[in-house]
Amino acid sequence: MKEIYTHSHFEPEEFGNGGGKRTAQIREILNKNKISYSAADFEPYVQKSKSLALYLKGIIYNKKIGFNLKSDHSIGRYLKAFERFIYEKEPSMFIWESVSNHYFLIANELYKKKIPFIALPHNLESLVNDNHSFTSNLNAPDWFTEELKYLKYSNKVFTISLEEQWLLSIYGINADYLPYYPTKEVYSYLLNIRSEREKNKKNGSPKKILLLGTFYNRPTMQGYVDLLSQSAKFKDLIFNVVGFGSEILNSYNSPNIKVWGSVNTDLLKEIIIENDIVLLHQAPTSGALTKIPELLIAGIPIVANHSASRSYYGLDGIHIYQNYQELFDLIHTNLSTPPIPAAPIEAEKRFVDSIKLLSPNLT
Repeated sequence: MKEIYTHSHFEPEEFGNGGGKRTAQIREILNKNKISYSAADFEPYVQKSKSLALYLKGIIYNKKIGFNLKSDHSIGRYLKAFERFIYEKEPSMFIWESVSNHYFLIANELYKKKIPFIALPHNLESLVNDNHSFTSNLNAPDWFTEELKYLKYSNKVFTISLEEQWLLSIYGINADYLPYYPTKEVYSYLLNIRSEREKNKKNGSPKKILLLGTFYNRPTMQGYVDLLSQSAKFKDLIFNVVGFGSEILNSYNSPNIKVWGSVNTDLLKEIIIENDIVLLHQAPTSGALTKIPELLIAGIPIVANHSASRSYYGLDGIHIYQNYQELFDLIHTNLSTPPIPAAPIEAEKRFVDSIKLLSPNLT
């Protein structure tokens, strides 16, 4: 019997970065709804040789002769790999999370072979500052229409942010919204933090502010560098800078700024318990921050700029600022413990129903 295949750039690491968490969420939804699937592995199909046929395949796909032979060959060999995978595996349908770079070509091949598929972009790549198109080499956001072309090939798109659902819908794409929510194991870990925070409630001074994120993510890095450059205005506060790659900011260590670097889950738990507020500050980008629902479950108030809080406006426990004066006022306010946000049960059901609609043998 033909199988459902899924593909992501990330391993399903529920305690990893945002990409690993999103993939873990999707896999858990599939597992708890007893939807059998296999993770696609394209590496055995990618030819390493620099054959003329693969160069020509890339040139024909681009419909022009350019001067970037490396790019042409890469396009040709990935097209060939996806063709071979589909020919050998004959997927009944495909769940496509790897919506970026050469993996956009998967959509092209699935569409040609009339294999139904659902796209789950972790963000819109063409709207991330400095991202380049793998075919035209245009810089973001000038290749937005290229990304739309591949998403339009899908039978259904589930976005991680409300803004992206709205935007894709304007372009006639069948888009729905599946917000991030942590897996069962992470949820239990966060509830434990919430309980410990309740037990250790204190109104200490100076107030401790947690800057948390994946600093390899360019918008996160840009946002926090901008914020820390203003830290002289907040000398009455203690800033704790934590997360994957945060050691890049070691030069900012000072009496009121401590850069922790990458930490394990046990130490992160202690840090969240000890801090009073989480401050999220990002440069404009796409997608949605997976840490927001997690931190709300953990019971710590969130102060965030407009870009960081995208898709979560109006959610209890998030306090949004537009400028540094509003940030200053919020930080010096006693913010209450946020309620636990509800799980996206209806959105999960729509996702599962879409899979069943495209795979009649599941119903």
